[in-house]
Amino acid sequence: EEKRTMDEILQRAVVKVVVPTERALLQLIHRTIEFVVREGPMFEAMVMNREISNPCYRFLFENQSPAHVYYRWKLFSILQGDSTSRWNTGPFRMFDGGSIWKPPPLNPFLQGMPEELVKLDEEEEEKNRRGSLSSAQRGRLEHMIRHLTPEREKVGEAMVWCIEHADAAEEICQCLCEALNNVSTSMPKKMARLYLVSDILHNCTVKVSNASFYRRG
Repeated sequence: EEKRTMDEILQRAVVKVVVPTERALLQLIHRTIEFVVREGPMFEAMVMNREISNPCYRFLFENQSPAHVYYRWKLFSILQGDSTSRWNTGPFRMFDGGSIWKPPPLNPFLQGMPEELVKLDEEEEEKNRRGSLSSAQRGRLEHMIRHLTPEREKVGEAMVWCIEHADAAEEICQCLCEALNNVSTSMPKKMARLYLVSDILHNCTVKVSNASFYRRG
């Protein structure tokens, strides 16, 4: 009888999904989901095992937090065939007898903002992100990424370099994306590159010119 009552409560419960407002956290969640979808649940387990003390990854452990709820919903949404920017906004159940999940509305960051303001803001940021690396700097970046290992010291050195060269944030982001999407890369190297992205996002609020543009990279 008690179990039946709990099941009924669970079925009536509503899980409301809220998109995180912190851009760095949102990007880290999305990047983690990208790897979990591609590599499978073992990748999530590896990250949780390594980052159990890392506050940036609290969203993987705090099951009741809004960030974790968003992570679980977004992962489920992508696995169901939704795109990263458009999804089914209707209520649903992840499994039979489970709670009702209510997805967030589409484009929450743009709701209530005049379109011309959004465009002006994006154009201004685009102008500031058009710096480029020299051939030597590009070679240095590619070498660091290619030989990056999960050791915190190595990841930290690469992060500092990226922040110091934030004038070329767009090019650095492109280089990192290419490296992350290389299917032939071993799992340890993929982990190291994900940690680098995480560290950049975590530290891009420092008072360095253009460092904040990594949040949109």
